[in-house]
Amino acid sequence: MGARRFLAPEVVQTSGMDCGPAALACLLGGYGVRASYARLRDACQTDVDGTSIDAVQDAAALLGLDAEQVMMPVDHLALPEAGALPAIVVTRQPSGLTHFVVAWRRHGGVLQVMDPAAGRTWVPVRRFLGDVHVHEFAVGAEAFEAWARSDALRRPLLRQLDRLGVPASSAEALVAAAGDAPGWHALAALDAAVRQAGAGGFRRHAAAGEIARLVAEPGAVDQRHWFARRTPGDPGAVTIRGAVLVRAPGRTAQPPAPDELPADLRAALTQRDPGPGRFLRDWLRGSGHRLAAIGVGAVAATAGVLAEAVLMRTLISPGPAPGWTLAALLALATILLILDGALLAAAAGVGRRLETALRAGLLRRLPDLPDRYLNSRPLSDLAERAHRLHRLRELPLLALDTARLGTLLVLLPVVIAVIDPGSALPASIAVLASAAAGLVLLPAQAERDLRRRTHVGAVARFYLDALIGVVPIRAHRAGRLIEGEHGRMLGAWASAVRAVHRTALTAELVQAGAGLACTAWLLTAAHDRVSDPAMFLLLAYWAVGLPALGQQLGALVRRYPSYRGAVLRAIEPFATPVEHTPTPARHGGTGVAVHLSGVEVVSGGQPVLSVAGLSIPAGSQVAVVGRSGSGKSTLAGLLLGWHRPARGRVLVDGAPLDAGNLAWLRRHTAWVDPTVTLWNRSLADNLTYGGAPGAGVPEEVLDDTYLTEVAAGRSGPLGERGGLLSGGEAQRVRLARARLRSGVRLAVLDEPFRGLGRDQRRDLLRRARRWWPAATLLYVTHDVADALDFDRVLVVADGRIVEDDNPEALAGKPDSYLRGLLDAEQAVADRFRDPSWRRITLGGTR
Repeated sequence: MGARRFLAPEVVQTSGMDCGPAALACLLGGYGVRASYARLRDACQTDVDGTSIDAVQDAAALLGLDAEQVMMPVDHLALPEAGALPAIVVTRQPSGLTHFVVAWRRHGGVLQVMDPAAGRTWVPVRRFLGDVHVHEFAVGAEAFEAWARSDALRRPLLRQLDRLGVPASSAEALVAAAGDAPGWHALAALDAAVRQAGAGGFRRHAAAGEIARLVAEPGAVDQRHWFARRTPGDPGAVTIRGAVLVRAPGRTAQPPAPDELPADLRAALTQRDPGPGRFLRDWLRGSGHRLAAIGVGAVAATAGVLAEAVLMRTLISPGPAPGWTLAALLALATILLILDGALLAAAAGVGRRLETALRAGLLRRLPDLPDRYLNSRPLSDLAERAHRLHRLRELPLLALDTARLGTLLVLLPVVIAVIDPGSALPASIAVLASAAAGLVLLPAQAERDLRRRTHVGAVARFYLDALIGVVPIRAHRAGRLIEGEHGRMLGAWASAVRAVHRTALTAELVQAGAGLACTAWLLTAAHDRVSDPAMFLLLAYWAVGLPALGQQLGALVRRYPSYRGAVLRAIEPFATPVEHTPTPARHGGTGVAVHLSGVEVVSGGQPVLSVAGLSIPAGSQVAVVGRSGSGKSTLAGLLLGWHRPARGRVLVDGAPLDAGNLAWLRRHTAWVDPTVTLWNRSLADNLTYGGAPGAGVPEEVLDDTYLTEVAAGRSGPLGERGGLLSGGEAQRVRLARARLRSGVRLAVLDEPFRGLGRDQRRDLLRRARRWWPAATLLYVTHDVADALDFDRVLVVADGRIVEDDNPEALAGKPDSYLRGLLDAEQAVADRFRDPSWRRITLGGTR
């Protein structure tokens, strides 16, 4: 068993579906297994289902934890005798959705919980148990009886009986009597009776009789108190109802062999997520000399402030002051003013350079990020990360203020001790008390600030999603529902903000109280020792300033969690590994030859495509058909790089489709898909996007794609995502953009004619096949009849290629899958031709 950390590592989830990998990263980190959360998250998009507690348990075991998934009564979860902690526990959110958290340790009446949505929290046991998700599951009666007769139930029962005031001898007798009874029902009845007695509020030593009565009359026990009940209709099964958790009491004796792990899990153990300090140090490497100068200047400025106060003291001393004092004071004030301005300007300059460098770096990084990184994160989350970079500009100014205050708090007790050695102790205690009060409350402040930022992100995401979906929201009259959900989220946000302010106010009150008490002690004691009024006045001036300085430092320290969170969110895009492989030198040619061997694509731990073998010769034109969700687009996505095979090989022209070959292939690919983005720019800008700079749009391209009228009638922007176009017009714009690609050796047309009439679809398909006569063409479609014009068709069903042949030959077989698809398509067409339908024709442009 590995040593367990006292505090659970904080791992905050990136999006609402990432509580599984975040909880797993916390559990691993708590036992010293350093695993990259980013790579665990990637693994949960492919090799592991991050929303499944079974998959999380399997991943934990593979990564070296002694992990076991169990169900137990909810009220046993926090009992030390149950041995449940630490564990990943399934909880229930107010929305009704399940959520994974890590219950780490129990501290008296509170649990230390790492909630991936809010960070490390300290939750009362009763409140946590109320949030636990209650699950029902049927198990074999013999297996449950074996569990019930073990210490797994016996020890928690004895603990609960002791809490109810039942004497140890009586408790042992109750448990022994239930154990002597045949079967499992007596033990289950005792467990339920103890739970009901605990909920009934009986006086101590009065519960034993009530429990004995309930065990004798199990029908009197309320159904909600039973952990185990008989399964109706199955005498060999028991239905249990309780908490679901993956407990991990330690690490396995044998560490995992990296070669035996899936690729992403192996990468999670080898990759290290950079910390905030190292990340900032790397980006500020060119400003190191400026930072050093700012630090020296901050110390000098602080010392100058103290020297200024000493000079002021000479002006108020009895007797005439030296003639040079006033001149020296004015010169020092001028120097400090200039130094202060220079320090502020230098710190602001470093901050601007940091923000500029990060923004430029992010722009350079985005095109290189893996597609699954971008596809697995909400758009609003990525936008918020980029927007929040402006906060990092303030870090040098924050560091400057902290250095000044810290230096002043260190030097002041020294200077006070020079004036009055007897005041050194209260001055030091005042400094320590003021600083410690802020540091002690820092974890609570960090927890509440993290929760506030989580709610801010949720509200911002809600705004964006509501704006994107405003048309269907209005169409379905869902406005009130959206308003209600928004109100609920705002209520949670307001509660989080109030908690932040309460903690900050508490910290300020504690700091002020401690500082004022020490100041009163210092001045009272120094009154009799310091006879010089001017010196005592200077001492009082500095002493009274100690609490204020401590409060200012505490305010700066309390801002640290917010900035740390901003840095952590900025790190992830830069820390995501990018595969760089030299682009191979290729010579001109026709199409590309594609070969798949033993390929399996996994998403969320579930296989979505399996291809034992497939060869497509260069220059072939192949149709791919199948029902929705059968795996057609996944097959096309393999060649586009959207999916990476978990097993098997994808070869293009005999070479593996690695990062270098993929980059080359994309430059020679024409891709049409309804999800291809249209920009809020002119038609010409959209058509030439991705092509050579300054390229025009030939008239023949507009004619080929039926865009001549669109070009003549619309000279302005096309709207966000092409919103000012009809669905058919937008699809023709995408088709024309692909038509303008040069050097095409692979054409992937995935539902390219969605929103177009049948006659126009057939005509555009004939034209598209002539546009790239020598290229390899994959045509993915739901319109099975369109595939009959091809020489070869692949029929995909349930993630497998079930037929691969000439479409005419397959259509002629009554039992073929393609024949079934054609018949189903014809049946739908016949139904819509039924004369009972009322037909309305829409025409014109208004």
